[in-house]
Amino acid sequence: MNPTRRLAIAALATLPMGARAQGAAPAWPVRPVKILVGFPPGQSSDIVARAYADELAKLYGQPFVVENRPGAGATIAAGLGARAAPDGYTVHFGTSGNLAVAPNLYPNLTYDPLKDFEFVTLVGRSPLVLVVRADSPITSLGSLIASSKTSALNYGSGGNGVVNHLAMELLKRASGARLNHVPYKGSSPALTDLLGGSIDVMFDTTTVTFPLVRQGRLRALAVTSASRMEQMPEVPAVAETVAGFEAVTWGMFTLPRGTPGAIVDSLALRMSEVMRQPAVKEKLAELGTYVTPESSPAHAKAWAEAEFQKWGRIIRDADVRIG
Repeated sequence: MNPTRRLAIAALATLPMGARAQGAAPAWPVRPVKILVGFPPGQSSDIVARAYADELAKLYGQPFVVENRPGAGATIAAGLGARAAPDGYTVHFGTSGNLAVAPNLYPNLTYDPLKDFEFVTLVGRSPLVLVVRADSPITSLGSLIASSKTSALNYGSGGNGVVNHLAMELLKRASGARLNHVPYKGSSPALTDLLGGSIDVMFDTTTVTFPLVRQGRLRALAVTSASRMEQMPEVPAVAETVAGFEAVTWGMFTLPRGTPGAIVDSLALRMSEVMRQPAVKEKLAELGTYVTPESSPAHAKAWAEAEFQKWGRIIRDADVRIG
Protein backbone atom coordinates (compact mmCIF):
# COMPACT_ATOMS: atom_id res chain seq x y z
CA MET A 1 0.00 0.00 0.00
CA ASN A 2 1.41 3.42 -0.88
CA PRO A 3 2.05 6.05 1.84
CA THR A 4 -0.80 8.31 0.67
CA ARG A 5 -3.33 5.51 0.98
CA ARG A 6 -2.02 4.53 4.43
CA LEU A 7 -2.48 8.12 5.59
CA ALA A 8 -6.01 8.17 4.17
CA ILE A 9 -6.96 5.04 6.10
CA ALA A 10 -5.39 6.40 9.29
CA ALA A 11 -7.34 9.63 8.89
CA LEU A 12 -10.56 7.69 8.35
CA ALA A 13 -10.02 5.75 11.57
CA THR A 14 -9.89 9.01 13.59
CA LEU A 15 -13.20 10.33 12.28
CA PRO A 16 -16.46 9.72 14.18
CA MET A 17 -18.78 7.03 12.85
CA GLY A 18 -21.02 8.57 10.22
CA ALA A 19 -18.33 10.99 9.06
CA ARG A 20 -15.76 8.50 7.79
CA ALA A 21 -17.49 7.66 4.53
CA GLN A 22 -18.22 11.35 3.91
CA GLY A 23 -14.62 12.30 4.60
CA ALA A 24 -13.34 9.56 2.34
CA ALA A 25 -15.74 10.10 -0.54
CA PRO A 26 -18.19 13.02 -0.08
CA ALA A 27 -20.38 11.99 -3.02
CA TRP A 28 -20.67 8.32 -2.09
CA PRO A 29 -23.09 6.76 -1.50
CA VAL A 30 -25.97 9.07 -2.35
CA ARG A 31 -28.21 6.34 -3.77
CA PRO A 32 -28.73 2.58 -3.33
CA VAL A 33 -25.73 0.27 -3.77
CA LYS A 34 -26.18 -3.06 -5.54
CA ILE A 35 -24.45 -6.24 -4.32
CA LEU A 36 -24.18 -8.97 -6.97
CA VAL A 37 -24.34 -12.54 -5.66
CA GLY A 38 -23.77 -15.51 -7.95
CA PHE A 39 -26.08 -17.90 -6.09
CA PRO A 40 -29.85 -18.18 -5.50
CA PRO A 41 -31.53 -16.74 -2.40
CA GLY A 42 -31.12 -18.86 0.69
CA GLN A 43 -27.72 -20.33 -0.11
CA SER A 44 -24.78 -19.59 2.18
CA SER A 45 -23.23 -16.88 0.00
CA ASP A 46 -26.58 -15.13 -0.26
CA ILE A 47 -27.12 -15.27 3.51
CA VAL A 48 -23.66 -13.84 4.17
CA ALA A 49 -24.08 -11.04 1.62
CA ARG A 50 -27.48 -10.08 3.02
CA ALA A 51 -26.12 -9.99 6.57
CA TYR A 52 -23.51 -7.45 5.46
CA ALA A 53 -25.97 -5.54 3.28
CA ASP A 54 -28.31 -4.96 6.21
CA GLU A 55 -25.55 -3.60 8.44
CA LEU A 56 -23.94 -1.47 5.74
CA ALA A 57 -27.30 0.15 5.04
CA LYS A 58 -27.48 1.20 8.69
CA LEU A 59 -23.93 2.56 8.71
CA TYR A 60 -24.17 4.50 5.45
CA GLY A 61 -27.82 5.52 5.56
CA GLN A 62 -28.37 4.17 2.04
CA PRO A 63 -29.86 0.83 0.93
CA PHE A 64 -27.45 -1.98 0.02
CA VAL A 65 -29.53 -4.27 -2.16
CA VAL A 66 -28.58 -7.87 -2.95
CA GLU A 67 -29.18 -8.88 -6.57
CA ASN A 68 -28.98 -12.63 -7.18
CA ARG A 69 -27.48 -13.54 -10.55
CA PRO A 70 -26.91 -17.31 -10.30
CA GLY A 71 -25.49 -19.54 -12.99
CA ALA A 72 -22.26 -20.96 -14.41
CA GLY A 73 -20.66 -21.47 -11.01
CA ALA A 74 -21.19 -17.81 -10.04
CA THR A 75 -19.08 -16.63 -12.98
CA ILE A 76 -22.01 -14.70 -14.49
CA ALA A 77 -22.18 -12.48 -11.41
CA ALA A 78 -18.41 -12.04 -11.42
CA GLY A 79 -18.46 -10.98 -15.07
CA LEU A 80 -21.18 -8.44 -14.39
CA GLY A 81 -19.24 -7.12 -11.41
CA ALA A 82 -16.07 -6.75 -13.44
CA ARG A 83 -17.84 -4.82 -16.22
CA ALA A 84 -19.86 -2.50 -13.96
CA ALA A 85 -19.14 1.21 -13.79
CA PRO A 86 -16.30 1.89 -11.31
CA ASP A 87 -18.37 4.33 -9.25
CA GLY A 88 -18.96 2.29 -6.09
CA TYR A 89 -22.59 1.48 -6.81
CA THR A 90 -22.04 -2.13 -7.90
CA VAL A 91 -20.32 -4.40 -5.38
CA HIS A 92 -19.60 -8.05 -6.16
CA PHE A 93 -19.63 -10.76 -3.51
CA GLY A 94 -16.91 -13.04 -4.85
CA THR A 95 -16.02 -16.53 -3.69
CA SER A 96 -13.11 -18.93 -3.92
CA GLY A 97 -15.07 -20.61 -6.70
CA ASN A 98 -15.43 -17.70 -9.10
CA LEU A 99 -12.26 -15.78 -8.16
CA ALA A 100 -9.69 -18.57 -7.70
CA VAL A 101 -10.95 -21.90 -9.08
CA ALA A 102 -13.11 -21.21 -12.15
CA PRO A 103 -10.55 -18.91 -13.84
CA ASN A 104 -8.08 -21.80 -13.73
CA LEU A 105 -10.62 -24.23 -15.19
CA TYR A 106 -12.38 -22.19 -17.86
CA PRO A 107 -10.13 -20.37 -20.35
CA ASN A 108 -12.83 -18.17 -21.90
CA LEU A 109 -14.35 -16.34 -18.95
CA THR A 110 -15.41 -12.75 -19.47
CA TYR A 111 -13.22 -11.50 -16.61
CA ASP A 112 -9.75 -11.82 -15.17
CA PRO A 113 -10.00 -11.96 -11.37
CA LEU A 114 -6.56 -10.46 -10.79
CA LYS A 115 -6.93 -7.60 -13.27
CA ASP A 116 -10.59 -6.61 -13.27
CA PHE A 117 -11.35 -6.04 -9.57
CA GLU A 118 -10.44 -3.84 -6.65
CA PHE A 119 -10.39 -6.17 -3.65
CA VAL A 120 -12.15 -4.67 -0.64
CA THR A 121 -12.03 -7.24 2.15
CA LEU A 122 -11.96 -10.96 2.85
CA VAL A 123 -15.12 -11.37 4.91
CA GLY A 124 -14.84 -14.97 5.99
CA ARG A 125 -13.28 -18.41 5.64
CA SER A 126 -15.17 -21.70 5.75
CA PRO A 127 -13.23 -24.91 6.44
CA LEU A 128 -14.08 -28.38 5.20
CA VAL A 129 -14.17 -31.52 7.33
CA LEU A 130 -12.50 -34.84 6.44
CA VAL A 131 -14.97 -37.59 7.33
CA VAL A 132 -15.31 -41.38 7.23
CA ARG A 133 -18.15 -43.65 8.35
CA ALA A 134 -18.45 -43.99 12.09
CA ASP A 135 -17.64 -47.72 11.86
CA SER A 136 -14.61 -47.23 9.63
CA PRO A 137 -11.35 -48.78 10.86
CA ILE A 138 -9.72 -45.43 10.00
CA THR A 139 -9.59 -43.38 13.18
CA SER A 140 -7.25 -40.50 12.33
CA LEU A 141 -5.70 -38.66 9.42
CA GLY A 142 -2.44 -40.49 10.10
CA SER A 143 -4.16 -43.86 9.86
CA LEU A 144 -5.92 -42.76 6.67
CA ILE A 145 -2.61 -41.90 5.03
CA ALA A 146 -1.01 -45.15 6.22
CA SER A 147 -3.99 -47.29 5.13
CA SER A 148 -4.07 -45.69 1.69
CA LYS A 149 -0.44 -46.61 1.08
CA THR A 150 -1.28 -50.27 1.72
CA SER A 151 -4.44 -50.25 -0.39
CA ALA A 152 -5.70 -47.19 -2.27
CA LEU A 153 -8.91 -45.69 -0.90
CA ASN A 154 -11.79 -44.14 -2.82
CA TYR A 155 -12.93 -40.62 -2.05
CA GLY A 156 -16.04 -38.84 -3.25
CA SER A 157 -16.64 -35.24 -4.26
CA GLY A 158 -19.37 -33.05 -5.66
CA GLY A 159 -17.76 -33.24 -9.11
CA ASN A 160 -14.59 -32.42 -11.02
CA GLY A 161 -13.13 -29.09 -10.04
CA VAL A 162 -15.28 -28.39 -6.98
CA VAL A 163 -13.55 -27.45 -3.76
CA ASN A 164 -13.94 -30.81 -1.99
CA HIS A 165 -12.31 -32.46 -4.99
CA LEU A 166 -9.42 -29.99 -5.15
CA ALA A 167 -8.88 -30.06 -1.39
CA MET A 168 -8.39 -33.82 -1.53
CA GLU A 169 -5.98 -33.51 -4.43
CA LEU A 170 -4.03 -30.99 -2.35
CA LEU A 171 -3.99 -33.46 0.56
CA LYS A 172 -2.79 -36.27 -1.71
CA ARG A 173 0.14 -34.24 -2.93
CA ALA A 174 1.05 -32.93 0.50
CA SER A 175 0.83 -36.28 2.31
CA GLY A 176 1.56 -38.95 -0.31
CA ALA A 177 -1.78 -40.64 0.33
CA ARG A 178 -3.14 -42.92 -2.41
CA LEU A 179 -6.72 -41.85 -3.00
CA ASN A 180 -8.89 -42.51 -6.06
CA HIS A 181 -11.40 -39.85 -7.07
CA VAL A 182 -15.06 -40.79 -7.53
CA PRO A 183 -16.92 -37.68 -8.77
CA TYR A 184 -20.66 -37.25 -8.18
CA LYS A 185 -23.23 -34.76 -9.39
CA GLY A 186 -23.19 -32.86 -6.13
CA SER A 187 -21.97 -33.56 -2.62
CA SER A 188 -25.27 -35.01 -1.37
CA PRO A 189 -25.10 -38.25 -3.41
CA ALA A 190 -21.42 -38.60 -2.51
CA LEU A 191 -22.29 -38.31 1.17
CA THR A 192 -25.07 -40.89 0.74
CA ASP A 193 -22.58 -43.34 -0.75
CA LEU A 194 -20.09 -42.62 2.03
CA LEU A 195 -22.72 -43.47 4.63
CA GLY A 196 -23.66 -46.55 2.61
CA GLY A 197 -20.12 -47.82 2.32
CA SER A 198 -19.55 -47.37 -1.42
CA ILE A 199 -16.68 -44.91 -0.88
CA ASP A 200 -14.22 -44.54 1.98
CA VAL A 201 -13.73 -40.87 2.70
CA MET A 202 -14.57 -37.33 1.59
CA PHE A 203 -14.37 -33.67 2.49
CA ASP A 204 -17.59 -31.75 3.07
CA THR A 205 -18.79 -28.59 4.78
CA THR A 206 -19.14 -28.18 8.53
CA THR A 207 -22.88 -27.52 8.25
CA VAL A 208 -23.38 -30.91 6.59
CA THR A 209 -20.86 -33.02 8.49
CA PHE A 210 -20.99 -31.83 12.09
CA PRO A 211 -24.65 -32.84 12.68
CA LEU A 212 -23.88 -36.32 11.30
CA VAL A 213 -20.80 -36.55 13.50
CA ARG A 214 -22.86 -35.61 16.56
CA GLN A 215 -25.44 -38.24 15.58
CA GLY A 216 -22.72 -40.87 15.52
CA ARG A 217 -23.06 -41.58 11.78
CA LEU A 218 -19.75 -40.06 10.68
CA ARG A 219 -16.31 -39.72 12.24
CA ALA A 220 -14.47 -36.43 11.77
CA LEU A 221 -10.77 -36.96 11.17
CA ALA A 222 -9.64 -33.38 10.62
CA VAL A 223 -10.65 -29.87 9.58
CA THR A 224 -8.98 -27.92 6.80
CA SER A 225 -8.61 -24.61 8.65
CA ALA A 226 -5.11 -23.67 9.74
CA SER A 227 -6.07 -24.44 13.36
CA ARG A 228 -8.88 -26.22 15.21
CA MET A 229 -12.43 -24.89 15.12
CA GLU A 230 -14.36 -23.63 18.14
CA GLN A 231 -17.38 -25.71 17.14
CA MET A 232 -15.49 -29.00 17.56
CA PRO A 233 -12.20 -28.36 19.32
CA GLU A 234 -11.56 -32.09 19.71
CA VAL A 235 -11.16 -32.48 15.93
CA PRO A 236 -7.56 -31.74 14.87
CA ALA A 237 -6.58 -29.57 11.94
CA VAL A 238 -5.03 -31.30 8.95
CA ALA A 239 -2.07 -28.99 9.51
CA GLU A 240 -1.27 -30.85 12.75
CA THR A 241 -0.34 -33.86 10.60
CA VAL A 242 0.51 -32.22 7.27
CA ALA A 243 2.42 -29.04 8.02
CA GLY A 244 1.15 -25.86 6.39
CA PHE A 245 -2.05 -27.39 5.02
CA GLU A 246 -5.05 -25.10 4.61
CA ALA A 247 -7.95 -25.47 2.19
CA VAL A 248 -10.97 -23.28 2.83
CA THR A 249 -13.75 -21.72 0.85
CA TRP A 250 -14.10 -17.99 1.32
CA GLY A 251 -16.09 -14.91 0.49
CA MET A 252 -14.76 -11.53 -0.54
CA PHE A 253 -16.28 -8.21 -1.53
CA THR A 254 -14.87 -6.60 -4.67
CA LEU A 255 -15.46 -3.49 -6.73
CA PRO A 256 -14.71 -2.92 -10.44
CA ARG A 257 -11.13 -2.00 -11.26
CA GLY A 258 -10.75 1.76 -11.29
CA THR A 259 -13.11 2.47 -8.40
CA PRO A 260 -11.68 5.42 -6.44
CA GLY A 261 -9.40 4.31 -3.63
CA ALA A 262 -11.29 6.44 -1.11
CA ILE A 263 -14.45 4.40 -1.79
CA VAL A 264 -12.55 1.11 -1.54
CA ASP A 265 -11.00 2.15 1.78
CA SER A 266 -14.26 3.50 3.19
CA LEU A 267 -16.12 0.29 2.37
CA ALA A 268 -13.30 -1.84 3.80
CA LEU A 269 -13.41 0.14 7.04
CA ARG A 270 -17.19 -0.27 7.34
CA MET A 271 -16.91 -4.00 6.57
CA SER A 272 -14.44 -4.37 9.40
CA GLU A 273 -16.92 -2.68 11.74
CA VAL A 274 -19.66 -5.07 10.63
CA MET A 275 -17.45 -8.11 11.16
CA ARG A 276 -16.81 -7.11 14.76
CA GLN A 277 -20.51 -7.16 15.63
CA PRO A 278 -21.29 -10.22 17.79
CA ALA A 279 -24.60 -10.88 16.03
CA VAL A 280 -22.89 -11.00 12.62
CA LYS A 281 -20.09 -13.23 13.90
CA GLU A 282 -22.65 -15.60 15.41
CA LYS A 283 -24.78 -15.70 12.27
CA LEU A 284 -21.80 -16.56 10.08
CA ALA A 285 -20.47 -19.11 12.58
CA GLU A 286 -23.76 -20.98 12.17
CA LEU A 287 -22.81 -21.36 8.48
CA GLY A 288 -19.32 -22.58 9.38
CA THR A 289 -17.82 -19.23 8.35
CA TYR A 290 -15.31 -17.32 10.44
CA VAL A 291 -15.02 -13.58 9.91
CA THR A 292 -11.73 -11.80 9.27
CA PRO A 293 -12.11 -8.25 10.61
CA GLU A 294 -8.36 -7.71 10.28
CA SER A 295 -8.62 -7.92 6.48
CA SER A 296 -7.79 -4.83 4.42
CA PRO A 297 -7.79 -4.18 0.67
CA ALA A 298 -4.09 -5.12 0.53
CA HIS A 299 -4.70 -8.30 2.55
CA ALA A 300 -7.69 -9.26 0.39
CA LYS A 301 -5.70 -8.79 -2.80
CA ALA A 302 -2.78 -10.84 -1.50
CA TRP A 303 -5.14 -13.60 -0.35
CA ALA A 304 -6.96 -13.77 -3.70
CA GLU A 305 -3.68 -13.88 -5.63
CA ALA A 306 -2.26 -16.64 -3.42
CA GLU A 307 -5.44 -18.72 -3.66
CA PHE A 308 -5.56 -18.27 -7.43
CA GLN A 309 -2.01 -19.57 -7.71
CA LYS A 310 -2.54 -22.43 -5.24
CA TRP A 311 -5.64 -23.87 -6.90
CA GLY A 312 -4.17 -23.29 -10.33
CA ARG A 313 -1.21 -25.49 -9.44
CA ILE A 314 -3.48 -28.25 -8.12
CA ILE A 315 -5.69 -28.12 -11.20
CA ARG A 316 -2.67 -28.40 -13.49
CA ASP A 317 -0.88 -31.04 -11.43
CA ALA A 318 -3.98 -33.22 -11.13
CA ASP A 319 -4.94 -32.55 -14.76
CA VAL A 320 -8.46 -31.57 -13.70
CA ARG A 321 -10.77 -31.19 -16.68
CA ILE A 322 -14.39 -30.18 -16.95
CA GLY A 323 -16.75 -31.96 -19.31
